[in-house]
Amino acid sequence: MTNNYDNPSKYINRPRYKKKQLEYWIYGINPVIAAIKNEYRVCKKLLCTKDVIAKHSRKLHDLAIEREIPLEIVSKNHISSKLEPNSRHQGVILRVKSLPEKKIDLDSNNFTQNPILLALDQVNDPQNVGSIIRSSLVMGCDGVIITKNHSPQETGLLAKAAAGALEFINIYRVTNLTRTLNDLKKNKFWVLGCEVGGPSQLQNLNISGPLVIVVGSEGKGLRPLTKKVCDASIAIDVSKKAIKAGVDSLNVSSATCVALYAINQLRKIS
Repeated sequence: MTNNYDNPSKYINRPRYKKKQLEYWIYGINPVIAAIKNEYRVCKKLLCTKDVIAKHSRKLHDLAIEREIPLEIVSKNHISSKLEPNSRHQGVILRVKSLPEKKIDLDSNNFTQNPILLALDQVNDPQNVGSIIRSSLVMGCDGVIITKNHSPQETGLLAKAAAGALEFINIYRVTNLTRTLNDLKKNKFWVLGCEVGGPSQLQNLNISGPLVIVVGSEGKGLRPLTKKVCDASIAIDVSKKAIKAGVDSLNVSSATCVALYAINQLRKIS
């Protein structure tokens, strides 16, 4: 383990990361610019170093003026004092209100044609969730379903890991994931679980219609009730060399990205 804040192991159990915050600091060039561009994001105050505003004037200064966001030129130490130790803020932070929660529309006809939704079954590392949100946007998912409990809240760390994608992907927080998946199944969605040792081969499955991909937590994987709801389960093939070395799986964010890419490729072929 490192001592960097971007490794969240020493912070995620603190109360502030479990309880929804009305306001917080977003940090890093890409997350800050994305937040300012998001018309649904309420931005309160922008703090930058002199070097950052000189280098990114058009992206930061002009956008701040356009959105009427107060801008202050401050020192790097002043910015660091607002965040957890070793946060990689790149000389810029933005005070924001948390995004309004979105209610999931269960009717597949209200998404894109043959949509893909991603469901996280109590994935609790904010860095993993942020990376998954970024992959979901890149791979064209219609939204990410996250459990309200045992999942990270919207924070600067999550926004930093998402690298701006948090502002442009639909996030649905649900109380009961099993019930939500069952409701989606009633509305033409097919539910596919991803887990170590999944019995089905992806290429043998019909994944052409509305699809929900479910991934489990870093340690326990999919919960038994979640597995029961899935129409099929798959695993990512691991090389014999990796198995011999005792490495039988990928990190959840890496595995999710691989699964989404493979599904998109198969959909292009079919």
